[in-house]
Parts: sequence; C-alpha cells; structure tokens
Amino acid sequence: MSLYSIYSYLFYLCQARSEYYVHSPFVYSVMQNCIRERSIFHIGEARRLSERIKKHLLIADTDIQIIDDDHTIISYIESTTPPSSILIIKNPHTSRYREKLFSTLCQRQDISLSIDTFFNGIIFPMRDMTKEHFVLNYF
Repeated sequence: MSLYSIYSYLFYLCQARSEYYVHSPFVYSVMQNCIRERSIFHIGEARRLSERIKKHLLIADTDIQIIDDDHTIISYIESTTPPSSILIIKNPHTSRYREKLFSTLCQRQDISLSIDTFFNGIIFPMRDMTKEHFVLNYF
C-alpha cells in the first residue's frame, strides 16, 4: 500500500457515512443488500458485488461492467455511457490520477448516481434520478 493510498483512505474515512445518513431509499437498499456484507471486499470482490447488485435489482437487461484499468475509464469519460449499464470501478483510490479519473467520470452529465466504497466505485447512469454522489462506510 502506497503512502498516497493511506492518505486517501484517511480522507475517505472522514467523508464516509453509514446507512443512517443515506436519504435515498434506492441507495439504502443497495447498501443493505449488496454492499454491507464485508466479505465481498476481498479477493474477487468486484465480481461478487456485481452478482449481488444484479440479483438485488432484478433487471434482466442490465449490463454490469467491471473496470480495472485507466484506459477503460478514459474511454467511458469520452463516450456516452449506456443507461442500461452499471459500472464498477475497481480500486479508484490507488493513485491521484486514478482518483481524478473516477471523479471526472462521476461528474459527467449522464451519470445520475455514484457510490464510493473506497475499494470499489459504483456508477449508475440512470436518467430518471437526480444527480447524487455517496461516500459510504460499509463496515
């Protein structure tokens, strides 16, 4: 773990909120049913998280994509994200550059909801929601 990752984790802990501060019913249900299980943040966590989200949302046409490299994040920043897809960004806080890419992706106009759990960033490009960003403490 690099020095920047430690700094970033401390900053994350200062911002992170529990389920009692989440005012969105959708985010609360995703947190309780998909993110809350601490064991998903180990080896294979993004794959298991995507399976739990797909099972919880019960949407057959949803495409959940796991992104673990910077070039793919850049391609999503430069193109339009399909509204029927959910993006899971693995390790968005490993470097300052990757953190900036994640932040830029979250600020796009076609992204309605973004959730930061430090180890994964979850992006929902749904158009029928107001734009929100949550930093969630999953412990």
